Amino acid sequence: MWISPKFQLLLVREFQRLKADESDRLKLEWNLQRTLAKINYRIHTDAIKENLIPIALSKEKINFVYADEADLLNMSLLIHQGLSQSERLIQLNKVAIAQMKSLLGNTNFKKLK
Repeated sequence: MWISPKFQLLLVREFQRLKADESDRLKLEWNLQRTLAKINYRIHTDAIKENLIPIALSKEKINFVYADEADLLNMSLLIHQGLSQSERLIQLNKVAIAQMKSLLGNTNFKKLK
């Protein structure tokens, strides 16, 4: 670079352009993930409203139902299968155990340690 200041300037500008392109791609990915999260949130809340909330509940109790179900909904849409909350917890526990066994048996995972 010391031979040609013009080359150095071109190199720096190209690097800045590449970094800007990379930043734009990351923003696009983040916006896509954010949009998907919004859509999933709507699906989750609609599933709770349609399947779990009795008509006669007060607003406070309805809010409690939403909050109580939110943790489970973030992990699974088992409500659509008609499972009760305790059945969903059992199902999620089984899935977690199976995934852990798979990870622990994976040689690539062991290499990460």
